[in-house]
Amino acid sequence: MCDKKPADHKQAETKAAGEEEVAVGDKKLKCHVFETTSYNCAGEKQSVSKIWYNTEVPGWAVRSDVEMFGQMKGTMKTVTLGYGKQ
Repeated sequence: MCDKKPADHKQAETKAAGEEEVAVGDKKLKCHVFETTSYNCAGEKQSVSKIWYNTEVPGWAVRSDVEMFGQMKGTMKTVTLGYGKQ
């Protein structure tokens, strides 16, 4: 466990990464893309998350890619396959 106060940690950085089209079912949705980099107590990169948003999709999240570093090394991807009445 880290003894630092939360204010003494390197803060996560989020930036707009533009717009991209993502296929969801038979639709192509124009999505806003954001990328967030988070850091551990030592100030080392802990994860990079890229999320595609579109307000037409319930919950807005169309896709997400997360790459984790250090002890939790790995990759996680989520994709919306469809939405609405089936």
